[in-house]
Amino acid sequence: MAKDPAFIFYSADFLTGVQFLSHEQRGKYITLLCMQHQQGHLKEKHMLMVCGVYDADVFEKFKQDEDGLYYNLRLETEQKKRAHYNESRRQNRAKKDGPGKERKKTAKKKTAAASKKITTGDKQAKPQEPAKPVVEYPFESANFKKLWAHWKDYKSREHGFEYASAQSEQAALKKLAKLSNGNERTAMEIIAESMANGWKGFFELNENKNNAGGNNHKHERNPGIKQTIYDIIGDTSRCF
Repeated sequence: MAKDPAFIFYSADFLTGVQFLSHEQRGKYITLLCMQHQQGHLKEKHMLMVCGVYDADVFEKFKQDEDGLYYNLRLETEQKKRAHYNESRRQNRAKKDGPGKERKKTAKKKTAAASKKITTGDKQAKPQEPAKPVVEYPFESANFKKLWAHWKDYKSREHGFEYASAQSEQAALKKLAKLSNGNERTAMEIIAESMANGWKGFFELNENKNNAGGNNHKHERNPGIKQTIYDIIGDTSRCF
């Protein structure tokens, strides 16, 4: 069992016991108490090393055992009481846990600690976590990214849809880039037009206004789409 790092210190009792000692004597006395707590009964030479010379007032605070070693009876009594109390608490916990449970806890802790370490020679390295997929935007402007975030929010609120993974979001961005022929302005118009019409996906803009019929998913450029985008992102100067 590890050494108890502390002992109970009753301040009122201490002050009563040292009321007729000088401040220097009090310092010697408390130092000797700490040494006894750490090292056990003290030799006379160690007492003199602390006191400098024989100090009857300080020495009388200590008794001598059969080997002539010095100890403070009150401190020793309090140490034994504290050790007995700690041991009783340990035994109560052991009874509560039941036989074998303590061994299981210890084994579990060792297994958990071992699983966190990968040992190579004398070095220990942490297992590397797989890199998370990162979405790559076809256009790097802040305006496009802001509009794209607005598009995802629109999809969630209006259609209850969220991209399941970075891969599915990347696929949608790839489709948008293809429909816009790599043109950022066109891509932003496609996004805004889809939101304005309540659509779930993206469709190619129809550049030919005279084209009647045909593919219903193609749509003409809306003259007011620039204002729609401005209302969303607040700035179209870098795109138009």
